[in-house]
Amino acid sequence: MWNAIKTVVTTVINAIKTTVTTVFNAIKTTATTVWNAIKTAITTPINSATKNSVNYGELYECFMSVCEEEMKLGLK
Repeated sequence: MWNAIKTVVTTVINAIKTTVTTVFNAIKTTATTVWNAIKTAITTPINSATKNSVNYGELYECFMSVCEEEMKLGLK
């Protein structure tokens, strides 16, 4: 009887571990994707600007569009 209970408990614990690992990996992937989008949105206008000036309007628009996309992801 004890071995049967132990087997069931072990199976449940392993299933929980697998589920938690899957969820954390999905969160990590999403966070990485969002971070890369933010980083790209910020650095692209800066890199395309001349050495002496930055188009802050374009930078602001890119930043706001990334924030909007991030909010949409959070609402899903």
